[in-house]
Amino acid sequence: MVEFGPKQGGLTGAPNSKSFLDNLMRLFPRDRAHLDRLFPAHGEHLRLATHPDGRCTFLGPAGCVLAREARPYYCRLFPFWVSAGAVTAFEARECLACAEGRTVQVMLPLLVMSSAVILELHGRMRMAWGMAPILGGVEPGLKPAKVENDA
Repeated sequence: MVEFGPKQGGLTGAPNSKSFLDNLMRLFPRDRAHLDRLFPAHGEHLRLATHPDGRCTFLGPAGCVLAREARPYYCRLFPFWVSAGAVTAFEARECLACAEGRTVQVMLPLLVMSSAVILELHGRMRMAWGMAPILGGVEPGLKPAKVENDA
């Protein structure tokens, strides 16, 4: 990403707005105290730069121009997430995989991913932010979620 950054306008500073902080707390509900220290209410964070229409500067006609291993963890995870130890997916109307797959089970192979890879990437992202990784698919102190449907 560093190689593409100067040419593409890769990263930019952004205020830790209420909506940004609220979203973080929804994504990491058990890590509020740590996130409050990492992203103070009147501070700033780095984020991917976007074009005026909201598209990421790294988004080309055929998808992301960055090699998969150079992408930020969040981008490598998207549209997937880990919630209560289960791999889930965001409802992203603009995402072709979400539109075509509709369930995690169908979307994973469309994006050449697996639940194990998602869990590992999520754990690495947590560690990069100074949080404990999810061990065995379960956040520390959290019982595994009973998943009936892989949607």
